[in-house]
Amino acid sequence: MSRDVGLTITITTHRIILIDEDEKIGGSIPLPLVQTAQKAGGPSFSSPMGSYKIELSTHAWGDLTIVFRGGEENSYRESIKHRDDTLDAIHTALKRKAWNDRERQVMKEQLRPSRAIAAKKVGVDAIMTQNALRREYLLLYTN
Repeated sequence: MSRDVGLTITITTHRIILIDEDEKIGGSIPLPLVQTAQKAGGPSFSSPMGSYKIELSTHAWGDLTIVFRGGEENSYRESIKHRDDTLDAIHTALKRKAWNDRERQVMKEQLRPSRAIAAKKVGVDAIMTQNALRREYLLLYTN
């Protein structure tokens, strides 16, 4: 089990980034590898000073736990807010699946008629034909 204190977490469309400002190092968890993200922990009757957590289940690393501690720097109310905001950002990124957008765009581009016709031509003729077909395509599908 590895523990690090004072990490900054950033959620992007493609990954969860953890940065240690003191050591000037960081790491990331690619979102396509995250299976589930759920809240855990928090104060209870038997453990009134319990920390709020996010448990991630990943394909590559198994289960990972991100802990949001209260205490001197943060109150426990701020910790739950930070945990919930982070979890919402992770769920939003997982629902969006932006890593698939690029694949869909490439596939869509390859299916354009201008690509098939222009691929048979060469030089300036290919460029002129491709531009004309692209203009027609945009006029048909953007109105």
